[in-house]
Amino acid sequence: DESVFHRGDIVTECAHSNVSIIQDGVFKTHPTDHYILPGIARAHLIKMCKKLGYAVDETPFTVAEMMAADEVIVSSSGSFCLAAESIDGQPVGGKAPQMPKDLKEATRNMAQITVPPLSLFDMPLIYKSTLKYRVIKYLSIPKTDF
Repeated sequence: DESVFHRGDIVTECAHSNVSIIQDGVFKTHPTDHYILPGIARAHLIKMCKKLGYAVDETPFTVAEMMAADEVIVSSSGSFCLAAESIDGQPVGGKAPQMPKDLKEATRNMAQITVPPLSLFDMPLIYKSTLKYRVIKYLSIPKTDF
């Protein structure tokens, strides 16, 4: 389980990971700004999407967009690309499983797909002040994902 943070209606990140959505074949993720930590896995997913020919949109998205998304993706160094099954007990995603599957497969075959290494210069250092978030309590991730 994971918690998703949002400011007002804008989804920012999770407690221990980044959250992105897939809608109409586009990987949409909150831009790296003062509201999120950039995340190495998030950056690699963006580069992998571009390498595989998937469109990437780094703009904020709303809670309603997340709930209606084709897929909700959680990424972290420990869990590179996990598709959420439900949020607060409501089913989410499951409408476009091929893109997360392609991203997972590409990470398994990193030797065949060259992703440029990340440097600290690719991502701004972001310091969070005391920000107030509302939390969507439970984001369920199937145990079959790696």
